[in-house]
Amino acid sequence: VMFFAAPTVQPLPITYSPCQGAVFSLVVVASDYQSLQWFYNNAPIAASNVLTIPVTNSGSYALEAVNAIGCKTRVETTVTFKGRPTVNLGPNVVACIGNTVELNAGTDGSSYIWSQNGTLLSNNTSKLIVTQNGTYAVTVTNNDGCTTTASKMVSLIPGPTLDLGADKSICQGESYTISAVTNATNPTVKWIKNGLVLTGETGLTLTVSEAGAYEAVLVGGTPACEVTKIVTITVNPIPGINLGQDKILCEGETLPTLDAGANQTSIVWTFNGTQIGTTRTIVADKSGTYKAVVKNNFNCTNSDEIKVTINPLPTLTLLPSYNLCDGQTLKVDAASNATKFEWKKGTVLIVGQTNKVIDVTTDGTYTCIASTAANCKKELTFTVVKRASPTVNLGLNDTICPNETITLSAGTQTSYKWSDNSTASTLVLNAGTPTATSVKTYSVEVTNQFGCSKVDSVTITSNAVVVATISADNPGVCNGEPVILTAAGGNTYAWSGPAGTLSMTNTPQTTASPTETASYTIEVGDRECPNNKDSKSIEIKVFEPLNLTAGRDTIVIKGRSIRLGAEGGVTYQWDNTSLIIGASNVRNPVVMPTEETVFTVTITDKNGCEYVDDLVVSIIDDPLSLFKAVTLITPNDDGNNDVLYFAGLEAFPDNTLRIYNRWGNVVYSKDRYQSDEERFDGNRNRERLPADTYYYVLIFADRKVKSALTILWE
Repeated sequence: VMFFAAPTVQPLPITYSPCQGAVFSLVVVASDYQSLQWFYNNAPIAASNVLTIPVTNSGSYALEAVNAIGCKTRVETTVTFKGRPTVNLGPNVVACIGNTVELNAGTDGSSYIWSQNGTLLSNNTSKLIVTQNGTYAVTVTNNDGCTTTASKMVSLIPGPTLDLGADKSICQGESYTISAVTNATNPTVKWIKNGLVLTGETGLTLTVSEAGAYEAVLVGGTPACEVTKIVTITVNPIPGINLGQDKILCEGETLPTLDAGANQTSIVWTFNGTQIGTTRTIVADKSGTYKAVVKNNFNCTNSDEIKVTINPLPTLTLLPSYNLCDGQTLKVDAASNATKFEWKKGTVLIVGQTNKVIDVTTDGTYTCIASTAANCKKELTFTVVKRASPTVNLGLNDTICPNETITLSAGTQTSYKWSDNSTASTLVLNAGTPTATSVKTYSVEVTNQFGCSKVDSVTITSNAVVVATISADNPGVCNGEPVILTAAGGNTYAWSGPAGTLSMTNTPQTTASPTETASYTIEVGDRECPNNKDSKSIEIKVFEPLNLTAGRDTIVIKGRSIRLGAEGGVTYQWDNTSLIIGASNVRNPVVMPTEETVFTVTITDKNGCEYVDDLVVSIIDDPLSLFKAVTLITPNDDGNNDVLYFAGLEAFPDNTLRIYNRWGNVVYSKDRYQSDEERFDGNRNRERLPADTYYYVLIFADRKVKSALTILWE
């Protein structure tokens, strides 16, 4: 037995605490070694066969020295970087002369040192108030002794120009726009009237109509500086004028005189926009708009206008005499353009009669008074004479069958007018062959020698030619279900078909229950017209289900989803919709049950038949819970750890395995590992790999497992 000395390595301190961002390296003193390997958090650091290694991250570091015999010596230490204070003075700033700028170095420090253009300042707090141009810097030190330095340039400049123009005088009712002229680009503006801020006024112009001192406060430039200017607005009074209210006259009334008022320096009259005079008063002798424009000694203008309407009398036309037919009402229509009417019988006003048409029921002398909207009036008188009315009777209502004819007679009269505008004493009706039953009222108006008329009417029902129709609520029956047959076209019905399959035989609707494809016939008739009938037949098919299934029972990993697959239908509807991800009316929904669940689907085939089937989805635990990394195999054929095997990996056949030696060379590679009989047993191309530590990467199910693997042959 021979014992060999391990390499000599000087121990490292237990821990290092440099400041974040500082240049820091681990240095080890060692002898009697052949190779060196650094580790970070127990993971090898590539290309690290050196005694000095730079460090930028906190963590556990170790150096392993190996001599030619393979003996190892390992030293370890922990590096914890202390945080530096966070300081952000922000970007360089340009401010207005007369303003101050506050610099804030934050609260991360325990001490602060300020300077201006390289000269130290007496301030040692976190904040600094700046009133002069210059470059300002601060060095901040925290409780761990780590420091951070930041700087910022501050420039102070004058503000923008502003001109509001000269003071202005305007007349009452006029407006004036004050314009703020400035060299600033996109400035902000605030307007003030007599010391009060005008809310909402922020533009470069302000339109005013009231007297006062208007001040513009403008902020602009880079940075935004504030300037102010004031302009005074004076408002002079306008002359008074009042032409009065609009005037409405009737023809023949006294014309109005219009007065523009005294003490005016000028007066201009216009009629409908055309000048007609310059005197103080004028007479309005035509309908139209009269306007007076006046000025006072301030040269301020005012105006008023009045609309004068001279309305004509209404038109009115009536006959001197009218006939009142016995038993009827006479309508007397006043031909007039008036808007209001009054009626009198004799000298007595008829209360409630205000329309241009009056219904007269008694003879006598009548007067119509017509008025316009302007209450201009005209009246006429007429007489009403009572006369006898004719007699007419078309008989009782009747029914006519197809191809029949009937004649309606209005008797002997002076004139006739039927509802079809014919003028004979009779009306001949022929039913023909109508396609739909119709109910029509025929009327006639007869007139005698006094112009008195009377109307009578009769209703004739014309029965349509019977055309039988037949329909079914389904083109066929499914699973022995009944079908509803419906007929139409008449008012009598007689069904025929396979014996015992009809629920009723003399109604428009019946239920058929065929056991095989069969034909049914309906005879449709008209009880009022015995010869008016027709028949129709329909075939009812019996459908059978074909290859309809919800799919086979299946298994899903707990917490995962699975897609189902029904077959044979046109439409599908699944139950347990709360367990379905997405639509439940598709053939292959995605489900995520939390326990063993029966999913039932209603399948509708191409014939519209519905069938129900189900399947069971069972739950298994996630194979990932069984998985754990393997770090050792002993391929010595003793039945224990002879091959590399990962528990639970069979549930994830889409995987990739790569095994590397310590120099990063691939010694074994396989996709879909553990999906067949092949396993890694420490051999490469049928030759043993040396007993050593190797490294593998296993990728599956969005996971990437990295681990060391030791091979021991004995």
